[in-house]
Amino acid sequence: MISETRQATETPVLEVFASIQGEGAFVGQPQVFVRLRGCPLRCSWCDTPHSWAVPKDARAEIEKRDDVTEGIERVEEPANSTPFQVLCFVAAAEGGRPKTISVTGGEPLLYPDFIVELARLAGERHIHLETAGAHPESLSRVLDSVDHFSIDLKLPSTMRAPVELSADPVEPSPVTAEDWRDVRRRTMKLVRSRDACFKLVLPAGVALSEVEELFDDVANFASEHVVYLQPATAVAGTAAPSLTEIELCVDAALERGLTLRVLPQVHPVLGVR
Repeated sequence: MISETRQATETPVLEVFASIQGEGAFVGQPQVFVRLRGCPLRCSWCDTPHSWAVPKDARAEIEKRDDVTEGIERVEEPANSTPFQVLCFVAAAEGGRPKTISVTGGEPLLYPDFIVELARLAGERHIHLETAGAHPESLSRVLDSVDHFSIDLKLPSTMRAPVELSADPVEPSPVTAEDWRDVRRRTMKLVRSRDACFKLVLPAGVALSEVEELFDDVANFASEHVVYLQPATAVAGTAAPSLTEIELCVDAALERGLTLRVLPQVHPVLGVR
């Protein structure tokens, strides 16, 4: 039974490190980040494409802090780790008082069993989940284990075709605009009464009508949640939006009675991880 449980929750980790939250509702909060490997989605503006794949010889980079010297050492560990091992990595990375654990990726909802077990072992410590919101069945399994959901509103025109990690995924990723509309609405209904926020990364050149469709869904299914409009950081050929494009999106949100905050991605601004 122990072996079966270990196999069920052992998950590929990319890195564990301490930093500040750079996006969404808890921007500026010190957190420990558990970044998991593996993502079938292909956002044109992704700044962590090295998290997409899960190589057979994958390793995890773990940050270790020395409370006496205040030094930081980065060591490599096997990528496949149990929730208990990850909590040991978290303790090594944070130093001092316990912090919120932000589970990010990659796409964490590929591993719902891992999230549930990590939260159980973490006890009263808050679990913050960063997700694309593209896998509502997996999301439904972790609803009672996560304290805050930070969910992307994906613009289908900025998404390339997904690349599944297996030939028979448990929950296929959305492909078409219709697929994205379906998973988006299902996700919004699931988190409607939860502690959650939505993030919309806005690159240059997006049709306003596409943004308005997303805002219509928020207004209809989860209007109590704040939407964080995040101008895209220029990366991988993606251009940042103009001030006019941002203002048009702001007006569209306000016309629908939404609570909107325009917030840049803080990590590049501060030059931190």
